[in-house]
Amino acid sequence: MRSANNAYLRQEYDSAAQLYQKLVVQGWESPYLLYNLGTAMAKIGDKAMARSYLEKARLLDPHDEQINRNLELVKNEIGDYYLFPPYPLFELVESVHAVFGSSFIAWSLLILYLFSLGGLIAHRYTKKEYIRWALIPCLVLLLTLFIVFLFEKAYTRFHGKMAIVLDECTLHEKPVEESTATRELVSGFKVRVHEVIGDWAAVELADGSDGWMMNESLKPLMSQKRKADE
Repeated sequence: MRSANNAYLRQEYDSAAQLYQKLVVQGWESPYLLYNLGTAMAKIGDKAMARSYLEKARLLDPHDEQINRNLELVKNEIGDYYLFPPYPLFELVESVHAVFGSSFIAWSLLILYLFSLGGLIAHRYTKKEYIRWALIPCLVLLLTLFIVFLFEKAYTRFHGKMAIVLDECTLHEKPVEESTATRELVSGFKVRVHEVIGDWAAVELADGSDGWMMNESLKPLMSQKRKADE
């Protein structure tokens, strides 16, 4: 990391990007590392990879001002000005992930469930009133946390379908080369993948337009490993 940072400060952006990428390939992941890599990619003109890594950095720390500022700069250079509408409670899920980690909600739900179950068993055998009154707010909190947990799963699925367009390509009306071309996409656009059939992917853009494009031109925003971890 130190070598990569020094190369970046010397404006040797190619070398810096390669060194940052080595760390990513080795399994290291942090908002700081992905932000640096995305910024280095932007400096060497690879807007698609810059967008990809900055989007990944934002998933890990959605409230970081530098990440959001550089991401907006890259988006503006690409010309992708629209945002996919978020679901309810997505901001809450992002805040929890940023502060406590992506497994905090699931672990909290499990611990609260076991605590509530233990309280119910204790009340059944002891019949003590204070246990029953303590269980009421506990069960309310359990239900609330379960709802947040469901939205966390929706959050993961939502971002798991996102991908970045790597190369300039044509959006088609149908999944065949001979079908009508509906739009030309530049590299770096963010799309949502709804379906994959063979070499083709049905995608939707944030501005509401949709169509089919070659699946090989897409880089998933969330890797299979991260989706499995979630």
